[in-house]
Formats: sequence, C-alpha cells, structure tokens
Amino acid sequence: MRTILLVCFWILGLHAFSQSNYNPNIIPLGDKEALMGNTGTGGIGSTGAVYYNPAALTMLDGNSFSLSASAYMRYKFTADPIDVINGQDLLYEAVDYQSIPSSVVIAKKKGDWNIALSLLIPQDFLYEGQTTWNVPIDTYQSKFKILQNFKENLFLAGLSAAHKLGNGYSIGLTMYGTAYAYTSISDISATFPDDPSLLSVSTSRTRVHPFDIFFIAGVLKEMEKWNIGLSVTTPNINIWKAGSYYEYNFSNLGGTSESSVVDEQDLDGQFKYPMEIRLGTVYRASERTLLAMDLTYRSESDYHIFGDFRPDEFAIDTRGQFRVNAGLEFDTSEKLNYLIGGSYNPSTLVETGSEASQVFIGGYTGLKLITKYLETSIGFFYNRGSGEAHLEIVNGDSKQSYEIMGFFLGSNYKF
Repeated sequence: MRTILLVCFWILGLHAFSQSNYNPNIIPLGDKEALMGNTGTGGIGSTGAVYYNPAALTMLDGNSFSLSASAYMRYKFTADPIDVINGQDLLYEAVDYQSIPSSVVIAKKKGDWNIALSLLIPQDFLYEGQTTWNVPIDTYQSKFKILQNFKENLFLAGLSAAHKLGNGYSIGLTMYGTAYAYTSISDISATFPDDPSLLSVSTSRTRVHPFDIFFIAGVLKEMEKWNIGLSVTTPNINIWKAGSYYEYNFSNLGGTSESSVVDEQDLDGQFKYPMEIRLGTVYRASERTLLAMDLTYRSESDYHIFGDFRPDEFAIDTRGQFRVNAGLEFDTSEKLNYLIGGSYNPSTLVETGSEASQVFIGGYTGLKLITKYLETSIGFFYNRGSGEAHLEIVNGDSKQSYEIMGFFLGSNYKF
C-alpha cells in the first residue's frame, strides 16, 4: 500500500511541469501577426516584426507605438487518466482564467534604418485549484486530495535594428534579454476515513527563475507581389541560473511512521530556448488581399532543470518539430480590415517517467479599425492540443488535451 501511494504522489507532482515552454506561438503575439495565425516572417508591415523577422521593420514608415493584450484567456488541461491505482482511473482537470499584457513596441525610422524597443510576454500560464479522488486500496477506502498552484511565464525585453540594403533586400537583428519564471507548489494527502490513524502527506515546491539572452537575425526580400523572409533565433545564452526545491513527506501506514525533508535553495535552475528557423512568404493577391504563410523548424533541446541536483528526476527533452502558420488580411474598406489565421503545431516533450506528444491546432480571427493616426484591433483565438502521454512508471497511456482560448486587443499609434 505504501508503494502505491508514493508512486501516485510522484506522478501528480510531475505532470504540470513545463506546460508551455515546448509549445511556442500558442498565445497571440504581435500586432497584425496575432490575428493572422502568428504569421509574419515574410513581412506584413507590423511592429510584431521585432519578434518574427526584425528585417521587416524596414516596411514601417514614420514612428509608432503599439501595445497588445489577451484581455481574457481561458486555460484548460485534462488527463484521462493521470494515473491508475488498483485498476481505477484517476481523471484530472485544471481550469483557470487570466489576462495577459502580451506586447509593447516602440519603433522609430531614421533614414534607411529602423530601430525598436520591445517588451513581450510570449507565454504565461497560471493554475490554482484542488482535486479529490476516492480510491479503494486493500480493505480500506482512501481519499486522495491534491492542492496545486503553478505559474509559468517568459518575459522578453529587446532592442532591434533593421537596414535597407537596396534592390528590395533588408536585414535586421534583435537582441532579447529574458526572464523565465516557473513556480509549482503541490500539497498531496491520502487519508482513510475507516482508520484515521493512517495518513500520508507530501508537500513540494519547485522554483526556477534564470536570466538569459538570445538573438533573432533576419533577412527580407521585397518584390512587386511577393515577399520572402528568413529569420533565425539562436539558443539562449545563460547569464544567471537560479532555482530552489523543497519537499516534505510524512506517512503513517501499517503502524510505521516515516518522514523526510529536502530543502535546496541555491540550485542552478535553468530553462533552454532552442534554435528556431522561420521561412515566410507574403503574397499580395490584390490591392485589398494579403496572404501570409510561415514554416518553422524548432530544434531539439535536452537538459536538466537543476543541473547536478537529481539529474535523472528533472530531465527535459523537447524533440525537434516543424510547425505551419498561415494568415489572411482583407481590406473591407479604408477604415476596416478583416484578419484570419490558423496554425498547426505538433510537439513532443519527454520528462522523467513520461513522454507526451501533442498536436496543437489553432484559429485566430478579428477586425482592425483604422483612422489617420490610430489602428485598433479586436479578435478571438482558440488553440486545442490533443494527444497521449506514456507514463512509464505505471506502464500506461493517458489521453491528454489542452484548450487555450480568449479575446485579443491591440492598438498601434503612428506619429
């Protein structure tokens, strides 16, 4: 009975880690890009070029200030099951809501040069809640309860510069400083109503908050009806590793009491952003219609979250993957544009004891209102990921799904 309980605790404490760091471009990011399926490497005349392809900043005339946010975002994760004990499936669901300020970009044009300052939040996830199961073990009826709180986000602050070379070519570079933060707190207990003397509790807290830098280099070729863009995002370069881990376990099963404490405060916590290569095209089908498509390859990333501390337990392996994004902009009038986009994003994450493969399919749509100096965007996005996770410790598969949906707001002031 004790072994079964410890196995359950171990898996429940593991599943929430790194829900988003291997699924980029899930949350809308940018100005027009956000409503065109996060597509913009080929250059669509938007300040979001700082992230998608800095060379496309040369398409901007004058100066501009833009900001955007997911005014409302709903996040849902389900696992069927998250574990199996004595033949009983333990079903799990996590749901939460939040608002995310996703980008602020200030861009300035000077001659053949364009420069920009950008503050971005490309990913942000939050969940707080509890789940309870009643599970028979041996001759006892047990009650499992998990109280969980996790938050994961990535903040980017960057400087960009782009220059026209002539003959339709432009080059650009962005340097980003990053602050990644992940915190997970779990309290798990198993009680037995028929015998209150039996008890098992486990508390854990994982904290990772490193600082890094990385670069995005891009090139753009503008033609009469076509644009072709290429950008490369380098792996992150670590500046400061930081993290901590706390764990307390107590059990009184079968009349024997056991307890343990682990408290490590100065660990080399790290997060790795792999290399990305983005190839994008833009086609001006008419004066009122613009089509865009991106093909992206994200390289494999294999590392240990806490370095030498429990390297087998905190191992992360994100497999190399391709994704496809596409979008359309249609000028319904001089003051109103319609934008729509979609994305196909497979991903595979291997953690200790589990391997999860997901396919994310997303849809984005919205309107852009245009006046002489101000452009205002409002839209809706929906992303769903579905697949299976193989849990080695119980030798079984779990059907898992993610749903991320919300409303997007953006504003761009030109001066």
